[in-house]
Order: sequence, then structure tokens, then C-alpha cells
Amino acid sequence: MRDRLSLRIPRHLRGSEYTDSLSTQAGHPIVGDQLYGSTVNPLGRLGLHAKLLGFDHPTTGKRMTFTAPLPKQFRELFPRSG
Repeated sequence: MRDRLSLRIPRHLRGSEYTDSLSTQAGHPIVGDQLYGSTVNPLGRLGLHAKLLGFDHPTTGKRMTFTAPLPKQFRELFPRSG
């Protein structure tokens, strides 16, 4: 079993198209997304987190990269095994 899932999202997607694309790529609904079939919501919000986000700046063309630690709610809900 994988402990993480990396997905690529085309930048032309808007609004709910993101979650539709993510659900399709993941092969199951996103935790908390009732619109696409999730029946549980232990986080009280959509179960999405971007640990790493990168894109080319539209004006300068410079590669922009941002990182964020895993939220405490995620660490508590999905503890690493072993």
C-alpha cells in the first residue's frame, strides 16, 4: 500500500473540475467530498493537502516552488506504520 499519492493537475481546470480530476486519478473519492461519493469526513473538510506545489511564473517564466508540512489533522488520522 502506498503512503502517499502524487497527482498532476492541469492548470486550465476550474473549481470542482479539480476534485473530479483528483478522484479519477486516485481511483476513489476524496475524503470528505460527498459530491463525488465520499461517505466519511473525519477531517471536517476535504482531505486534500499540497506538500509541494510548483509552477512556472506566468510573467517571468521563473520556476516557483512552495512546500508545506502535513497538517496535524492528517498526521493524526494517517499515522505512518512501522
